[in-house]
Amino acid sequence: MKRNAGPNRSQRQKRTKVYHCAKDRVGSKSQFNIQPGMQGVIVMCTRGREQRAMREAMDLFIKYANDLYPATNQLVANEVSDGEDDDLEASIAKELAELKETKHEDKRFVNISTATDCVLFIKTHPDIPPVALVHAIMKDVKETQLKQTRYISRLLPVETICAMDLEKIQAAAKPILTPHFHSDDPVVPKTFCVAYRSRNCGSADRSKITETLAASVGRPHVVDLKEAQLTIIAEVLQSICMMSVVPDFNELRKYNLESILGLNAANKKDQAKSTEVSNNDDKPDQKDQSEPRTEENSEE
Repeated sequence: MKRNAGPNRSQRQKRTKVYHCAKDRVGSKSQFNIQPGMQGVIVMCTRGREQRAMREAMDLFIKYANDLYPATNQLVANEVSDGEDDDLEASIAKELAELKETKHEDKRFVNISTATDCVLFIKTHPDIPPVALVHAIMKDVKETQLKQTRYISRLLPVETICAMDLEKIQAAAKPILTPHFHSDDPVVPKTFCVAYRSRNCGSADRSKITETLAASVGRPHVVDLKEAQLTIIAEVLQSICMMSVVPDFNELRKYNLESILGLNAANKKDQAKSTEVSNNDDKPDQKDQSEPRTEENSEE
């Protein structure tokens, strides 16, 4: 008995292609909770692994904060009394509170919704400077070449946040620019650049924002895109602009963890290559060595 071949190709209903926007997948704009006045760290991560990356970031930040800023350890939530209580209901309530603390044990770092794929924002306590925290992590990764995270690709510190408006950007940038560019007397010239990026914001104008920040720095400082001493990070996300001033941005591969992990290996390879070339240059050519011997033999 023959099987039915099924409907002909002409009878099959054509499938319509469906295009998804990253912003639509994560939800509406109402879930965007980053507010002006916050400070913290932007965490770039693998798509679909945001929750795991968030836990990795929390563990990483807590580890370094405990070492670098031990005075902030007292901020860890510990509101449950250590005293004994014979009341059964009180004992159960205490256990539930302890379980809750285990889940949210550290108030120094708070995950804030970005409503954007692959982008997290971890708010930091005012006593923990995000630039120093992230720079310490990056320097440590470069020196040790130890991979401490699996889903995180980049960490960008944020010192100040303001609405996406040129006047507000200029006003918000002044407090973070002054210590680096305007506090010396006399002013010591420095090289700088602006690292700008925009996501989910159609009104952002790259040239106007970079020009505004460069003008706020002013003379005698000079723009250097390759070997800048300081980099002004400007990350625009939806309706806000997040900024910071960071050192060693190009040296630390724009704070990209994956790139830093291969940095020492690449340097060693280049050094070995240059050493091999120099050794070959020092060796006399074999043809040059054979010619004198031929002349010597002919004289005999």
